[in-house]
Amino acid sequence: VLVAEVNSYKVYMMGEVITQGALVLKNRTNLLQAVSMAGGFSPYAKKNEIVVIRNNGKKDERIVVNYEKILSGRSPEQNLILEPGDTVVVP
Repeated sequence: VLVAEVNSYKVYMMGEVITQGALVLKNRTNLLQAVSMAGGFSPYAKKNEIVVIRNNGKKDERIVVNYEKILSGRSPEQNLILEPGDTVVVP
């Protein structure tokens, strides 16, 4: 059996982004790239309170991300590489 293409790498965008829903990703994608793919933030987005919900096998983990700190370079590590099944909530 030869796998020609994998399309099951999905993340979900919710809240104050322009386009909500599932994003089918084929490559490693970080948080800022996913926000861009969702059309960016709405005017009402609380960019410093983004939450990535990730299932670590036993329970959901909530990771709070501050967009302004990523952009300023103070916390570039918050620009997470998204994993299959992650849900990004922009309040």
